[in-house]
Amino acid sequence: QHKEAWVSIVYYAEQDDPFFLNVLGVLYQSKKEGIPLDYEKSVYYEKRAADLNYPLAFYNLGIAYRDGKGVEKNRDMYVKYMEKAASLEVPGAYGALACIYAFDDERRNLEKAYTCALSGWEKNGICACVLASFYNGGFGDSIVKQDISKAEKYYLHSISKQPTPNAYVELADLIIKHPSCVRSTYEDALNYYLKAMNFGDVYAKVQYAFQLTQGRIFGKDHFPKIKEGLQLLKDS
Repeated sequence: QHKEAWVSIVYYAEQDDPFFLNVLGVLYQSKKEGIPLDYEKSVYYEKRAADLNYPLAFYNLGIAYRDGKGVEKNRDMYVKYMEKAASLEVPGAYGALACIYAFDDERRNLEKAYTCALSGWEKNGICACVLASFYNGGFGDSIVKQDISKAEKYYLHSISKQPTPNAYVELADLIIKHPSCVRSTYEDALNYYLKAMNFGDVYAKVQYAFQLTQGRIFGKDHFPKIKEGLQLLKDS
């Protein structure tokens, strides 16, 4: 059954169907059983799909140039392909560009970062997280004024679409710092630190441990929790 599917994909790709060219490009870097891992072939088919203006192909080529898989790493080509993908409304490209324009010192452009994040936040968690950072005051108030409730909204959307340790940590910090401005609770904040810790985030571990030492919400069980927090801090 898999062999028949593979034969069909190759057949339609060789008929210059952009969808199947892109599928073939993805499969050659998928590490799926029975499919040879070949990044150069992946790029070859993605470029053919891009020649036919297939939106996801531009995004995938951007990732290839970012990671140096099948081609030499090239930051300029990465940005070029992401900009093309974004012009074709690929949500992931908006997220990539939002991060580039927000955090890449050589290409920093906060207006572009905000525009990209605003364009893609509904479908892309990274965009939502960058947008939340703007409203959290992470980039000053030159683009938007700080709005903690909006920041919370976008962080929550971000972790629902594309959970990342950064989004969990920033949301937890927001709750701790602005408890009267958010709907989330102190218990929620601890839970978000825990989720970030599952990604191996050291900062989250330290913050979680510190909060445990405060003994704020555990009632009769607060002493064991304080001890747990102290031990975590010792091990951090």
